[in-house]
Amino acid sequence: VEADGECCAVMMMYRVIPPDEKKSERPNKNWRTLRNMPGIEGVLYQAPKIGLHAFLLTQAYRDWQEALKDKETAKINGIAHEGEDSEDRGDHSRWVRTVRFLKKYFSKFKSQNQQPPGGHTWGFAAFTSLGTFLSVAMVATIESSMERAGVLYNELFLVIFINSMAALAAMIFSAPTSLLVQPRNIFGGHIIAMLVALSLDYLVTVNDWIPMEVGKGLAPALSIFFMAKLGLIHPPACACAVIYLDGYPEHKNLGWLFIAAPVLLDCAVMVMFGVCLNNLSAERAYPLYW
Repeated sequence: VEADGECCAVMMMYRVIPPDEKKSERPNKNWRTLRNMPGIEGVLYQAPKIGLHAFLLTQAYRDWQEALKDKETAKINGIAHEGEDSEDRGDHSRWVRTVRFLKKYFSKFKSQNQQPPGGHTWGFAAFTSLGTFLSVAMVATIESSMERAGVLYNELFLVIFINSMAALAAMIFSAPTSLLVQPRNIFGGHIIAMLVALSLDYLVTVNDWIPMEVGKGLAPALSIFFMAKLGLIHPPACACAVIYLDGYPEHKNLGWLFIAAPVLLDCAVMVMFGVCLNNLSAERAYPLYW
């Protein structure tokens, strides 16, 4: 019982009463009076549940003790059979581990008993579609305007629109709370991917030290490696790296300028539209952090 008189716990003791002891001499003979106290009544109400948990813990402790005994017995048996052929035991052990691994491996092929998500509302789908359309159309409009104005770089057309930005726009408006589409992931992931792509371009295209097929595989692999290490994972950036490595002359013509425009320019437009449009909806909030 606590200082304020509120009952916080009850300890119930049981013992066998000798035949020569009178019932009036039993301890806590005034238990009927105690039972009427609100604190004790609440504890007694929870007593069956507490008892069940205590029983389960006791059973688990017994099982644990049995497991320790089995382990100790196996250890003793292993010491007793040290004279046996160790190579045969090792082969058997490797076979058992291989079978266990394959069994667990193939068991993952089936469903993990997770329910697939249902469809969104018509409003969510329409808002996502509208945001994707406006952001991608804006980048395409900027590119068309610069083409009509005759903006060139090294006598070649200054490309602005990158195909991977369509995937970025769809992700920003379909999953604005995803950690993969927060601004730092978008900008950081694209910078990492383009640094990898430009570095590989010297080995693949300029010096021809690495086959193009290997370079296409290394570009996303190395990009996602550094992104994961730095906590800036952004999958569309991997596509952007491959687009540059296997890109058109207009892409290669820009060289390191390709990072600033079109990559970072497109990212800025996508993030700006994501912030302005997503927050118009009461059910959306973007970004989670900068």
